[in-house]
Amino acid sequence: MTRLLAARGAALATNTVPRRRKRWALAVAAAVDLAQVVFMPLFVEGAASPFDLALDAATAITLLFLLGFRWRLALALATELVPGVDAFPTWTALVATLSSAPDTETDHGGGSAVAREAAPSKDT
Repeated sequence: MTRLLAARGAALATNTVPRRRKRWALAVAAAVDLAQVVFMPLFVEGAASPFDLALDAATAITLLFLLGFRWRLALALATELVPGVDAFPTWTALVATLSSAPDTETDHGGGSAVAREAAPSKDT
């Protein structure tokens, strides 16, 4: 039973995105959704518009790079190709619904700040 719970926890941990990457992805998604609303006449045709197709492809590739493969990403791309759906912030909704994990603290010499503070000083 313990192995099953450990395996399930590991599987859940792999579905999370580090917060820093999620913030970057959210910024990209919000900027693209805002551009699609502001420049609606260029994107109103959905998949028939070359501008819309290029922007959606670039967004999907960027989010794929930042977040890794997610089935929701493919679903969001398919949804974006439907004419008139560009008014809904599909990319932002996709990124906002992903769960995030705390960023792992990089160790640049000597452990975490908590460990350094708890360690006795060499001066005394």
